[in-house]
Amino acid sequence: MGSMKSVHDGLAIINAGIEAVQADRLIQTSGCLNALGADIETAERVFVVGAGKASLVMASMVEAAFGDEITSGVVTVPHGYVGTLPERCAMPSRIKVLEAGHPIPDHHGVAAAGQALELAVACTEKDLLLVLISGGSSALWSGYAPGISLEDAAETTKLLLKSGALIQDMNIVRKHISSIAGGRLLEVAAPATVRALVISDVVGDDVSFIGSGPCSPDATTYSDAILVINELGLESRLPESVHRHLHLGADGLKPEPPKPGSIHDEKTDVHLIGTNKTALDAMALAAGDSGYEIESVMYELTGEARTIGVEVARATAQLPPGSCIIWGGETTVTVTGPGSGGRNHELALAAAIELESLAAVGAVLSAGTDGIDGLTTAAGAWADFRTVERGRSFGVDARSALAENDSGSFFARIGQQITTGPTHTNVTDVGVALVAR
Repeated sequence: MGSMKSVHDGLAIINAGIEAVQADRLIQTSGCLNALGADIETAERVFVVGAGKASLVMASMVEAAFGDEITSGVVTVPHGYVGTLPERCAMPSRIKVLEAGHPIPDHHGVAAAGQALELAVACTEKDLLLVLISGGSSALWSGYAPGISLEDAAETTKLLLKSGALIQDMNIVRKHISSIAGGRLLEVAAPATVRALVISDVVGDDVSFIGSGPCSPDATTYSDAILVINELGLESRLPESVHRHLHLGADGLKPEPPKPGSIHDEKTDVHLIGTNKTALDAMALAAGDSGYEIESVMYELTGEARTIGVEVARATAQLPPGSCIIWGGETTVTVTGPGSGGRNHELALAAAIELESLAAVGAVLSAGTDGIDGLTTAAGAWADFRTVERGRSFGVDARSALAENDSGSFFARIGQQITTGPTHTNVTDVGVALVAR
């Protein structure tokens, strides 16, 4: 009974974190609309472009605030998102909404990137380009350098996703094969005024890596991208067109993305309106309100998901009743097996195995704030010391599932996934381990 109370309380704490980073709430609390008002009043025309899991709600808020003052716009969200727009938000009418592939790019994303670039190119020095960026935009704006096909770019993305690469490293490579990332959108919009509203899905909140930084000059180089590929052991598996492009760039035969200082950015402002810390602070407040003592809040947690899962389980075993630990960040999974899952599922599965071995009470919950983990349709999963035995009763083995990177199938089979549906936000992952009184 105590374990299930821990699960129930943990779900409420995670939901409090996700609620705190809803895109409409972030726009309202950040004061960004007031700041935008002055820019919009002085602009001859106002164009809006955006991509990411929060961009539809962001566009809804912008259009509700400024209405007819918006000349036109286009934002891109993952397939299926339009039908899940929260009822409290109105579907934009002046800003067109497109859907495209995520996390693997598709031809819809190629078209979406092209439309965003067309609007940026059309801007003059009297115009305002408002850019709405959130997690997922690197894939959703899938425009590529000449000579790189969508198929080769998609294969490169798959390799990076399975490699255990940090998002920053993935985006170094993405910037150097893109036609829109790494400050290129900003470059083609010059000399217009550019304002960007950004919700961070990157540990550390460096805006040059969020969505691969379409409005941020890029300090990395082609040589840095090649170094990432080599360190991940992907050199021999990279599609030939991508390999050739990166090496030509390193030899100075392809233009680098615009570098800091190369673009006159006095007319550019990138406003970070939401981060993982926003969610964690709300979770800590909710836990305290529910009577839990907070042993620690771990910000910017990174590392291999299964390793973190073991560490979290051991920490859980030390928790006194009525206490919890909270964390956020982005772990990684090095995929070697054929299964399905994501970093939150894998963390929870590794924790479950350790909780059983320790006979530890309490529960561990881990979830993506976007409502999606890896290629599953769930946000993550929860585990307690009975999870492994529950798996046996359903005919699935936890250790085999972990070895095969099949944590998603395991938790789906035993009914321990955390399912939220699309949340229209993304500030990476959150987790809580707790022992109820």
